[in-house]
Amino acid sequence: MRATDIGANEYDAFYANYIKVLDDIELMKAMEEGANQFSKLLEALPEGKMLYAYAPGKWTIAEVVLHVIDAERVFQYRLLRIARGDQTNMPGFEENDYVPASKANLRSRESLLKELKAVRASSIELVKSFDEEAFNSKGFVMNKPFTARAIAFIICGHMKHHVNVIEDRYLK
Repeated sequence: MRATDIGANEYDAFYANYIKVLDDIELMKAMEEGANQFSKLLEALPEGKMLYAYAPGKWTIAEVVLHVIDAERVFQYRLLRIARGDQTNMPGFEENDYVPASKANLRSRESLLKELKAVRASSIELVKSFDEEAFNSKGFVMNKPFTARAIAFIICGHMKHHVNVIEDRYLK
């Protein structure tokens, strides 16, 4: 299954850029390459750079990393429920409330990397467990229809989006 297989009717328009940023990549390749790319980027940074924000009021790199981790956990939960046939509408989450509560700036780069890798490994195993029927299951998030397969790609695209943001805004 490829990112270009996902139709615009399988997710809310808010998430369109997360699908688009993936181009025509296969799902498992996107899962694995995304985690490797993000890990290498973070491993190359000096420890002190994790506390850098490119402008006042913007998140630090550490906060961006923990946001990606938190969001992936939320997406995993949505993915699991939809793939299991749960039709209960799921609420959104407010990332701008989660980030300050995360206390990401008190954590080491190594701690954040370890958690990032563990969460992505969990996503990979979850995705590997699904058959075509599970991937095509439909559910609702904030009263919007989603397929499980769209959420799997949103997980990948969300991480890639934030890798691009770090490269473009934090490291130039």
